[in-house]
Amino acid sequence: GTTQTKVCIAPATNTSATGVIQILDGTTPLTTQPLEGSGCSHWYISPGLSAGVHSLTAFYSGDSNNPSGTSAVVTVTVDPAQSYLSANCGGASFTYGRSYSCNVNIGSGAGAVIGNITYVLDGGTPVVVALTNGNAQFTLTTPAPGAHSVVIGYAAQGNFTAASSSTQNFNVSQATTQVQLTPSNYFPAAGSPLTLTATVSSYSDGTVTTGLVTFYDNGTALGSPGAVNGAGQASLVIPSLAAGSHSYTAKYGGVTDFAPGSSNYVSISAH
Repeated sequence: GTTQTKVCIAPATNTSATGVIQILDGTTPLTTQPLEGSGCSHWYISPGLSAGVHSLTAFYSGDSNNPSGTSAVVTVTVDPAQSYLSANCGGASFTYGRSYSCNVNIGSGAGAVIGNITYVLDGGTPVVVALTNGNAQFTLTTPAPGAHSVVIGYAAQGNFTAASSSTQNFNVSQATTQVQLTPSNYFPAAGSPLTLTATVSSYSDGTVTTGLVTFYDNGTALGSPGAVNGAGQASLVIPSLAAGSHSYTAKYGGVTDFAPGSSNYVSISAH
């Protein structure tokens, strides 16, 4: 904000004082202004003073009729400018594998706000993000499934008051999974070995590399569940295939980030 200052010189004679006056904030010169015909000078403080207490004085350099002099101190208190926070963040619900981003603006009636914001995810440690022209952005990379809240704040800094914080709530669901079952031979002979391979993937997060897969034949589990490897696969070897019809499926049991999933049926007839 700004305000007008008025400096008047009481002349030593009947002739109005002439010349210039200098206005100082403590020992820091702010401006030099000419005296008008009335022996006074008017000045709107510009640029605005920073928030805090200022001690202003006026120094008159004098003229041929009037000696120089310095005014008494005038104390001016500048309050911080009011700031406000607005946040535009990602969707309130999404599946695991995606990220959550926020664009934050800190505004005021006194120009671009300086400093930094903080955000706190789920009551954790505050993270500091610097402002650029009153704006800041941040991204939470692949938050875990579950309900989350992120509190965004701007503390009092420099010439600006603290802004009311903003709480953003969002929910992350488990990523859905797809299971593809592939036999080593679609037309095996009875008594021959057969390998079943299940490939587990997710649309939102690509290859799944953890968890267990159970293989079934006509609804009956075959052996122990197999662990999914780094390539997203689990396998089961059947050493000697029984004669007859077989209907195989593979079921992925799921983990914290990925939901359970099942393959289609693969029918094989061994003779």
